[in-house]
Amino acid sequence: IYSMAWLDTRDGPLVIELPPDVLGCLNDFWSRWVTDVGRPGPDRGAGGKYLLLPPGYSGEVPDGYFVLQSRTFGNAIFFRGFMQDGDLRPAVERTKQHYRVYPLDGAADAPAMSFVDISCKYMNTIPPSDASLFDLVATVVHEEPLEAVDPETRGLLASIGIRNDAPFAPDER
Repeated sequence: IYSMAWLDTRDGPLVIELPPDVLGCLNDFWSRWVTDVGRPGPDRGAGGKYLLLPPGYSGEVPDGYFVLQSRTFGNAIFFRGFMQDGDLRPAVERTKQHYRVYPLDGAADAPAMSFVDISCKYMNTIPPSDASLFDLVATVVHEEPLEAVDPETRGLLASIGIRNDAPFAPDER
């Protein structure tokens, strides 16, 4: 059983409660590794609470969390549970029982998770291969901190008009 979510820390840190016996990772908006979770992660498969901090966060960091610092506001988490004796139900039940994502400042009133079954649903995860790709890249550059991208990549993007301080308006060239 696979679980995935898009996490946005623009409004502050997020708590991620993971079920036991999973395997996965958390990547930033540019698909760079932030941490492993589950068996290869700091919880070593026992499950646990992670705290994902936004870029530049300088607030209080409470005890009791595996603390993660991402260079971007947007992050993707992917993990999988494992069958037991050929049965997926235990993994589904553990995920539904333990997996939670909520704002740190709303931990006392954390809402119930909503799970969407996307089995057999069409989902295109391939980026465009035409010029519209540059519009998507420009959106990321405008939404994420400038420091999230290395200077060389920023220079290459700026050379084609993708900068965080100006709208992307390509000419015919």
